[in-house]
Amino acid sequence: MNLNVIKKKNTHAVQLDWSAELFDTLTLSDLDLETIVLTLIDFEKKKSVKDIAILNYKGTPIYITINRKDVSKLVDWLLERFTEKEKYEMCHQLNMLRYDNN
Repeated sequence: MNLNVIKKKNTHAVQLDWSAELFDTLTLSDLDLETIVLTLIDFEKKKSVKDIAILNYKGTPIYITINRKDVSKLVDWLLERFTEKEKYEMCHQLNMLRYDNN
């Protein structure tokens, strides 16, 4: 989700920058992870956008955001998770995203 939309909807929203350490502490379902992948695919299509919210924390006004320069780190983190879960179709999507970034 675009950060400007979040700021218009909720002036008291909290933004946390993405990090592997932060995601390691969260319990993310397969659906959460797949939603993040779809959000990243959409993010790649919008080259003018620099930051987006990739996750809303459990229905609270807390959003985890990512800057375009950190997408490759998130893709690497997601690849590890999907490989562990043997969800290779998502690994394929992430690899396509990785190669589109380069």
